[in-house]
Amino acid sequence: MSNNLINKTRLIVPKLWTQSVRYRGKYNMKMPKPRHDVARYLEELTKPVIVRELPDPVEMCSKSKAQIANNLRFGPDSAGEFEKFLAKLAFNTLENNEAMLICHKLDVSGETLRRNKVELKKTDTKMWSFNTVVMQLMIKNNPKYKNLEPIVNTGLGRNVYFFFKEENLKKNLALFRRMPHFVLLGGMINQQLYTRNGIQDYAKLEDLDTLRGQLVGTLNMCLAQVPNTLSSPISSLSQALSQHSKPE
Repeated sequence: MSNNLINKTRLIVPKLWTQSVRYRGKYNMKMPKPRHDVARYLEELTKPVIVRELPDPVEMCSKSKAQIANNLRFGPDSAGEFEKFLAKLAFNTLENNEAMLICHKLDVSGETLRRNKVELKKTDTKMWSFNTVVMQLMIKNNPKYKNLEPIVNTGLGRNVYFFFKEENLKKNLALFRRMPHFVLLGGMINQQLYTRNGIQDYAKLEDLDTLRGQLVGTLNMCLAQVPNTLSSPISSLSQALSQHSKPE
């Protein structure tokens, strides 16, 4: 009777379909075995080694300088009133002093700079830190200092300028040996531009008065030798004539 009831109600009760699944519900619980150590070591040892080419440091430095120069958007045309005042001050200071040294300043504490200023005052040396815009404006207004432009543009605002008398050049160079944070780039002596090596060679020269004394001594020595030089041919000629004049 139950079968008849199911057959009659087949249209009402949905039929349950079953489908067989692979492994019949059993999961693969086996873990994969690790590879042998020797095989793994061989694979690691035989991997290709990719050597990266190191960039040229000179090329990197030139590219970075060019990028910095392109990013700088200031110049003498965009100078303010205060920078124009500093440009006039730099020109007057350069005109009133016999020598000027240009140094690049490395990172250093303010206390060290203060001590350096005290030491430089003993040689009557003035230290000024003019940025690139000020010096470019000074050069633009005074074309006779156009040769300073290559040295001024290398520091990117970190140059320091020292003004003093020519006679204190040796003393200041001796002081700079104890100040490694000041890197000498060049300078001007009596309106003449010098490189770093030129300034060092100039400092090896003697004082002007000493050189004048040496020149006078050399001239006096030459003048003292002139009579002897002129009299020696005459004496030799007279001796030769006297020998020929004697009878045989």
